[in-house]
Amino acid sequence: MLDWAKLIDEFTNLNQLDRVRFVALFVTPIVLVITFWGTIRITRAQKVTDTIVECGRGFNDLMKSKWEIKNIRRPEGVENDDAWREQLADAARFFYGQFFSFQFSEFVAYRSGFISRYTFTLWMRSRRLQWNNRDKDEEPIHGVSYEQGWQHWLKDWHHGAQDEFTGFMTAIHRGPAEVRDIVGSHAPFFSVDRWSWWFGGFLPFRHHRI
Repeated sequence: MLDWAKLIDEFTNLNQLDRVRFVALFVTPIVLVITFWGTIRITRAQKVTDTIVECGRGFNDLMKSKWEIKNIRRPEGVENDDAWREQLADAARFFYGQFFSFQFSEFVAYRSGFISRYTFTLWMRSRRLQWNNRDKDEEPIHGVSYEQGWQHWLKDWHHGAQDEFTGFMTAIHRGPAEVRDIVGSHAPFFSVDRWSWWFGGFLPFRHHRI
């Protein structure tokens, strides 16, 4: 056990130079740890910002692609209506393949701690709204609905695999749990969001409900 009285007594008997060396022996590791931790926090904060920017850019590109596909005009000389409709449907299915691959990337970023629970909940509420509105006339893209696009991605892009992401999206789509609770249950293991979801109101630092 450390004898603090003896340690203080020995420190008092040291000359000035030795005292500086003695203090430096303790202070230097602490400074290094604080500097290292601060660097990690700054780097992580920058990564979070970059992730949000990239997600926003990617989503905007997808929405532009969706608009272009919905507004494709039949080329001159194309007479076969069935063949042309199938080409449009193929373009719509390809869009949904890209769209749900993008959702997969967002999910991985969230699980890695680079997207906040608040932000990801907002995004996933939009997915539930799309699922709930999938049968409305204005939603299908050239006859391909949101649900059909999801099934296409599952079969042709994800090769029928069942994993954490597919289970997560199924819960987001079909409920009945609240979106915020589904998102919270998939938060990174060491994040406040994960434990605030588990312990509810018992945690004094719990994030506000959305």
